[in-house]
Amino acid sequence: MNLNADLIFLSSCESGTGGYLRGAGVLGFSRAFSYAGAQSLSMNLWPVRDQTASEISMNFYESLNAGEDKAKSLRSAKLSYLNNNNSDPYLWGAFVIYGNIQSPMDSDQVPFAQYLLSLMIFVGITFIFVLMYQNKNMIKAWLF
Repeated sequence: MNLNADLIFLSSCESGTGGYLRGAGVLGFSRAFSYAGAQSLSMNLWPVRDQTASEISMNFYESLNAGEDKAKSLRSAKLSYLNNNNSDPYLWGAFVIYGNIQSPMDSDQVPFAQYLLSLMIFVGITFIFVLMYQNKNMIKAWLF
């Protein structure tokens, strides 16, 4: 299987654990997703309450959408939970990030999108002026 995924968020209980195989390490979902092409994984090392997982997940994705890298996003989500809820590390400490921690929001996309939008506006305005120049009566009607 070729996933070609930048991030896989596994919020199920103990998704970061597995059986230990001597000489190979821990075998589990994390290894399977890594072999399938996932660049990074977020997973839990022990069972977590659904409410906690939901809140941390939402904060994690909000931080990612704001442009933070994956490690900072997870840290922000944990700190938000810690500051607004129970401080017991058992509740929020199970979440870990593995693999590439760079932000999935490529910073080069924004200037390119702005450039493309500017180009489209310029072409549109030029097209309007060409049409107006060809039809001078329309310009006179607008002005007078």
